[in-house]
Amino acid sequence: MDRDGLQAALNDVAADAPAPAAAPAPLADTLPEFVVSTGAVAPPVSLPKKASLPSLAGLAPRSKGEVRPSARPAPLPVSASPSGVPAAEPEPALQATAQEGGETVTPRASKGGRKGLWLFVAIVAALGAGVGAHVAGVLPPAWSAAIDDRVALLRGGHEEAPTPPPPATPDPEPEPTAAPAPPDTALAELEGALARGEVPSELTTFEADGAEPADELLRLRAEAALLRAAPWWSATPDGALLSTALGALGARAEAGGELSTALRATQLRLRVATGDASALAETRALASAHADDALVRWALAEALTAGGELEEADAALAQLLESAPATMHARVALQRAWIARQRGQRDTERASVERALALAPEWELVRLRLIDLRLDTGEFRAVLDELAPDEGAATDAESDERVLRRLRASLGVEDFELAEALWAQLPEPVRARPDVMPTAAQFYMMRGEPNEAVGVLAEAAQAETATAGLITLYADALYDAGRTLDASAQYERAIALDGSHPEALIGFAQVLLRARKYREARVNLDRAEAGLRGRARPPATLARLRVMRARIMVEERELAQAAVLLRRTLEIPGAPSEGWFYLGEALSRSNSPEARAAYERYLALHPVGPLAARARRAIQ
Repeated sequence: MDRDGLQAALNDVAADAPAPAAAPAPLADTLPEFVVSTGAVAPPVSLPKKASLPSLAGLAPRSKGEVRPSARPAPLPVSASPSGVPAAEPEPALQATAQEGGETVTPRASKGGRKGLWLFVAIVAALGAGVGAHVAGVLPPAWSAAIDDRVALLRGGHEEAPTPPPPATPDPEPEPTAAPAPPDTALAELEGALARGEVPSELTTFEADGAEPADELLRLRAEAALLRAAPWWSATPDGALLSTALGALGARAEAGGELSTALRATQLRLRVATGDASALAETRALASAHADDALVRWALAEALTAGGELEEADAALAQLLESAPATMHARVALQRAWIARQRGQRDTERASVERALALAPEWELVRLRLIDLRLDTGEFRAVLDELAPDEGAATDAESDERVLRRLRASLGVEDFELAEALWAQLPEPVRARPDVMPTAAQFYMMRGEPNEAVGVLAEAAQAETATAGLITLYADALYDAGRTLDASAQYERAIALDGSHPEALIGFAQVLLRARKYREARVNLDRAEAGLRGRARPPATLARLRVMRARIMVEERELAQAAVLLRRTLEIPGAPSEGWFYLGEALSRSNSPEARAAYERYLALHPVGPLAARARRAIQ
């Protein structure tokens, strides 16, 4: 075939051949990959037996002087693949042969192959550097983890989802400084502390702090003063503190004109606590103008209490417990308990104290009030055990209050040695407190010093505001001091205030017994026993009443009946020690060993008692 025929055949084949396939898109630039350029040398390809090379018709025609390949290319040598499937021998490059004049022509490699070779070398170098950095551990942890996953995948491992890099840990930011509480929140916290019986340090001073306090803060400071100085909330009223609070409110009125309703009510409460008798009329007038204001009604209840109108005051406080804000309730409940104690209503007192305890369980005063109630019912031994101090306990104001209650309990069980030790622990200012006077008088009478007891009680007992209980204790001291007529007058005065007061009636029966008026004495004892019903009294009170009955029997020579009654009475916890003396008197006619043992028991319990001299003469 001549050159022109060969050219025509090639043109026909080129027209029928399909267009060359588009070059594959490069892989994503995530990790280094092998990418082969279209101009690079093709890698070896395994083909089936019947496979043939792609058509070469798509090649561009050679330039002049080149020998064109024949239309039918020579078959490639066949070899077996590793899997046993025949494959074509790998060739370094596609070769086209054409026979023309016995000459074999091989096409020259294009310049693009050299560029591909340089790219391949650069990729290998980059991979080598990356592997070295990975082995040295200088790559970021996320990159090293990705390379390990890729190597495991190439080695035939299971493909796993790439582990996302851990989020960057931000540098810890400095904790923001707590912003100061808004004024309303701070005031609410202070009000809440007062409601629990606590006095925060912010409310303990009225000194100028650079700025005039707001009305509400000034009111709360006055409330704190009342909590620490009013008699129903404090055993040690501080008149100086109340005067300071009154002065601060007076200065506010002078500086800013008329006080607000809340401050006016608070000012009246301070005046009431200081004993200002004129405050009641002003408080009633304010309550008429502001009948729905809780603070005004509270001020009225306190003014009524101070004025001795206890029934009306208690009704006003009971209404406050139903309608006033909850922050008032614990303090109001303690006020009702204080009024109930003055009126001798122990059930109401206990209910009020228990309500205050539920509202303010950490308030020490509430717990002390509960102890007082237990002492009233004769739980002397239990209170002594409960209040026993720990070793090395510090002495402070609170422990003084507990020492006082232990002293009362020791007097109740006639433990005179313990009573002496407890009395010695009390500082002199505590002993001189008005509320400690009754305990002090009992202690002096226990020691056989009734005149000391008379001196302690005289002023308070002779005041118009004295209670029946205080007057009766004063009369007992007068009787022990040998001032029978004076004692009789005081007993009658107490009975005039409370016609069923058990201790006053028992004391007056004792005076009648000394005057040998046995029938009148029995009448008073009957009234006293009836008065014990419904009143909270320790069992020792009933025991004292029965000892008095036995004394009348001894005086009337009913000795056998007296001995029987006294044996039963002395089994009562807290029975008076004088019962042993009168048991000896009832048995003295028989000259029995039991009579001597009774006298000796009395002397052991009360060696300095008023009957000690008679007991010693009886056993000589």
